[in-house]
Amino acid sequence: MNITTTRSLPENEGMMRLCIVLLVGSALVGAGIGYGKLYLYHLVLPFVAFITWRGLGVSALRDRLIVLRLPLGFVVVTLVWYGLGVIWAADKGAVVQYFLIMSLCYACTVLLLILVDSPGRFRLLLFTIGVVVGVEALIGVFEVFMDFRWPISRFSWHAPLFGRTNDLAELLTTPRATAYINSSPTGFHWNPNHLATLLAIVFPFALVLPPRAWAWLFAAVCLLLVAAGGARLAYLAMLLMALLMVIAAPRRSLVPGAFLIGVMLFFTIGAAIPGSKNEKFHEFAALTPHINGFISADDGEDIPQDETSTGKRRHASELCLQSVIETRGLGLGGGNTRWYLPSRWTQDGEPLSDAHNWWVEVLSEAGVPYTLLYIAAWALIWTGAVRRWFRERGTWMGAVSFALAVALVGLVPAGISPSSMVYFLPLYILFAVGVLVALPYALHADPETR
Repeated sequence: MNITTTRSLPENEGMMRLCIVLLVGSALVGAGIGYGKLYLYHLVLPFVAFITWRGLGVSALRDRLIVLRLPLGFVVVTLVWYGLGVIWAADKGAVVQYFLIMSLCYACTVLLLILVDSPGRFRLLLFTIGVVVGVEALIGVFEVFMDFRWPISRFSWHAPLFGRTNDLAELLTTPRATAYINSSPTGFHWNPNHLATLLAIVFPFALVLPPRAWAWLFAAVCLLLVAAGGARLAYLAMLLMALLMVIAAPRRSLVPGAFLIGVMLFFTIGAAIPGSKNEKFHEFAALTPHINGFISADDGEDIPQDETSTGKRRHASELCLQSVIETRGLGLGGGNTRWYLPSRWTQDGEPLSDAHNWWVEVLSEAGVPYTLLYIAAWALIWTGAVRRWFRERGTWMGAVSFALAVALVGLVPAGISPSSMVYFLPLYILFAVGVLVALPYALHADPETR
């Protein structure tokens, strides 16, 4: 396919690169910098949009939109479908709020697709992700081992100073609970599960891209932070990805193979130490019963199902699937699981207000037709990444394509870890990265190479 585009003028290149750094950095930080519901990202977004429009000009912007008409068409269909949900949804205000959230998130995707139009800018995009995630991982390590907490966190006493409420009064009820919470990292992401999901997504990229020392260090930090956060599904996702990398690319299997062995030894030895009282070690060492419990509703040793996280998540998924039948496949409408789940909850204890399963949430709220489209979009990105990996093996872009394909496999279990991913901005950045890799014509040559 011969598609030509008009790039921004050379004198605007520095500003365009700055926009990429600001947009990606603020999106990855998310709630970590802001006040209340106003994030730094919300301020950066219109600035980047204005600079992009002025820097490219109408003609170049139009040409770029034509090149990206397929992924942009998917974004438009998504927003239109979720907007139409206001017609049949019970809570129309929730639909409007959900629509605005998705619009803000997909704006990041669209701007990145417009801005990142060359291999040089694509490298800058991945480098920025690596730097921000590296800083967040370092903060997570401080939170695990030191008396330190990022101030805007659900586990921070300082959260009210930034217009947010924390959960400490409800969580710090016993010495055991206090020790568990105080060593749980959140980084910029407010919740340990969101941090763990981000690490799981970045994990395969860190293992295949240079420098090799970074791969070893990042694998060890991922294992530490996921264990400290008790994020069992993110842990499973990283195990799955490491195993897949060993099988699919034996020549690149040294780090992921060592990671698999290290994980097994880490949790097995840690839980087997005589007198060990570390609850997180035992949770991971006994992960198989928890997986079985999600399917069979038996979450393990003499613990009532309705008092466990696994039991509640399973019940929430069952109710969400029930809603699909009740709406005849049309869906509840964006954000409407928040009223539906409490209204149908039958277990004892506090009901969940979120699906805690992104794939089930999409199905429950957007319905069967859109869910098929959503899965098809990710599947097309995955197949495009695999084809590019085979076509460009031994190159830097081939390594990126391989990491992307592995990351998308890991996203399936990792997507069940957070309470919701609708405002999980790294997901929308991953979608943009996927499109740029899967569509060979999305990136043209750098000016100096043409």
